[in-house]
Parts: sequence; structure tokens; C-alpha cells
Amino acid sequence: MFIHEEILTERARLRMAMKADMNKYKDFVETHMKGFIDWWSRLGENTKTRIFQLPSEEVLSYFRIQTKVKGSYEILLCAILEQIRHFQETGYTDGRVAAELFFEKNLVHQRDSFVLDSQYIANEAGDKNFFEMLTILGGPKLLPVRTARNPNEKNEAEAEQAKSESNVQSFRSDRRLVRLVRSLSLELIICNSHFFFQMQVMFRVFADMAIRKYTREVVNAESNNKMDV
Repeated sequence: MFIHEEILTERARLRMAMKADMNKYKDFVETHMKGFIDWWSRLGENTKTRIFQLPSEEVLSYFRIQTKVKGSYEILLCAILEQIRHFQETGYTDGRVAAELFFEKNLVHQRDSFVLDSQYIANEAGDKNFFEMLTILGGPKLLPVRTARNPNEKNEAEAEQAKSESNVQSFRSDRRLVRLVRSLSLELIICNSHFFFQMQVMFRVFADMAIRKYTREVVNAESNNKMDV
């Protein structure tokens, strides 16, 4: 039980750390989204391709440095990362909303790096998805709950979200958080349920790179121009 409890504790810490960062994205969207969209739409495909390159090791570095993940949970995340490398082969569709599903579909692993499909980068639909996902990072929930067409679907989605937030493991919702037991089999089930933890972390890294570039080229440049005047 010790390993299982350690994993649950680390998982809860990770959720808290990721939730603490949500205000950063919310503030950026509220303050800069219009300018960011205009700037992003002018970028060439080569620049976007460079932004959308994430070496596999940097995903684990994010967990170690940003959220201080350690111990058994770090080992678990390594196993999940291997699953995500072969995500397209698994047939999983973990996203709850259209933006997540579209991002999942276009995230691929090439030459030990995670990248976004060339069509995602080239087409307006990819830009739209990037903006939607950036908005999602700001909340109000760490993982959005889909809008259901009937009460049964709505209740199911809300129940799954509640389970995830109370550390009752949900096979699907925890995997969404990045893309475990009383026995090894339960640990493997929980491992499978953490995919989107890593999927969201990957998108956060992409978003952070884009935000830094925008801040440097637009926000800071505008501030410098005002100072010169």
C-alpha cells in the first residue's frame, strides 16, 4: 500500500501545482489574447514548427522542476510517457471537449520529440485549436467537462470530474491530465488513467514557448517604444 499511497499523494500535489498556474494563463488570455491572435496569425510555418517541438525528456523535466514530482510517481510518469509516444496506435480518445480531441489527434511523436502534425500548423483550424486550448489552460477547471446533450451524459461527466478531484481514480479523466492498488494490476490501471496529465503538460510547454516569444517581440517591444517616446 505504501507505493500506492505515495502515488496518490504525489498526484494530488501535481494537481495543486497545475491549478496554481491557471491564473497565469487566465491573466494572459484576458490581457493579451487579441494581440496574441493577430501576432500568431502572422507567424510563418517554420516558426510555428520550431515552437511545436518538445523533446520527450523535457516533459519529465517539467514534472521534476515545475511540480517537484518524485519517487514512485516519477517512475509511473515515465511509463505513461511511453504510452503517449504510441498514442495514435492505442485508439484512446481521452479528451472531453472538441479542442482536446483535436489536439490529441494532431500530437505525434517523431525522432524522440513530440510535435504537432504539419497540417495542424499549416491550417487555420490548427490556429483556432491552439487559441481554444490556451483559453482552457486558464480554467475555470483544470480539465474541462464537456457540455452534454442529455442529463445522463451531463451527470456522468460531472461524476467523473468529481471522482478525479477527490482522488478516486478515473481511468479516463486522469489520463487526460498530460497523456496507479492493492496489487500491481490496480497500479497499471491508474497508470493508464494519467495520459492527459501529460498531454496538458505538453500543451502548457508549447503555450509557454509561444507566450515568451510574444512577450519578447510584442509586449516588451511596445514598452520600450513608450519609454523612448
